Amino acid sequence: ADTAGLAAAVSVSRAKPQGLTRAQLEAVLGADASKLPAAVGVTADDGGYIVARINQLQPRDAAVIDDKRAAQQYAGAWARAEGQAYLAALKSQYKAVIKVAAPASAASAP
Repeated sequence: ADTAGLAAAVSVSRAKPQGLTRAQLEAVLGADASKLPAAVGVTADDGGYIVARINQLQPRDAAVIDDKRAAQQYAGAWARAEGQAYLAALKSQYKAVIKVAAPASAASAP
């Protein structure tokens, strides 16, 4: 295949997106890679179009994230989501209305 004018091959992952936006990265990582090489296209932020060719799949790099840390992150995200849902249910049940603006960031406090 003629690869003139194409960028050099790079490896991408969620931890190392190599300059791809979230939408572009999700399109590449969500592509059907059952038969390689595979290709996927996605709109670029500047209005252009990005075509990514998937040559190979690589196993997850254990140095980037380990299973224990991933489980902790998932548990934390789940707990935050449950807390937000609980507060939303209480607000709805008691018809609570917040009439004050959100406080300034703690980082800007003296």
